[in-house]
Amino acid sequence: MLGQIPHEGGIAPVRLLSMTKAALYLRYVFKRIELFPPLAVAAPYLRFAMAPGWNYRSGYFGAREKTILRNRILVIEDEPILQKNIAISLRREGYEVMEAGSGADAWKILNGASIDLLILDIGLPDYDGLNLLREIRAVHPRLPAIVMTARDAPEVKNRAFESGAAAFLAKPIILKTLKTKIRNIEEKRSC
Repeated sequence: MLGQIPHEGGIAPVRLLSMTKAALYLRYVFKRIELFPPLAVAAPYLRFAMAPGWNYRSGYFGAREKTILRNRILVIEDEPILQKNIAISLRREGYEVMEAGSGADAWKILNGASIDLLILDIGLPDYDGLNLLREIRAVHPRLPAIVMTARDAPEVKNRAFESGAAAFLAKPIILKTLKTKIRNIEEKRSC
């Protein structure tokens, strides 16, 4: 069913929600504060819920607080497609992500910004990733790092941990596994 609501530039056509979907939406929005508001309080949210582009499954007030940035992560990866995929996935999770394609770019970012976590590829064009990690750990000893590589040999993994890596991932990267490792590192740091 289509309707109209006032919108920034005039009146916008919208799909009206059934009362069941509206009630589910309100319960979803207010579940964090455990309050189901009376209709007078809920009315502005109902209008917002009906605005163009609204999706009641993810919603603007979805489960992830996208306006609150959790950690600043530096992704050092020379493959641009993989670098972008990792960055986009982590931004969707609420992280602030900075990207570097080489060791020199990484040093520029590290000297200019505070970083909470490092995701590093071993095979970089201008640096050996493990040497870069050792140099970074000498300057930033408490900076955790996740090392990733296409060479999944036990000796490479051991060298990565000896260089100061907090976690190790073999390519191809499974983003769900990467996010789990990031959460594990966050939990260890908060304890």
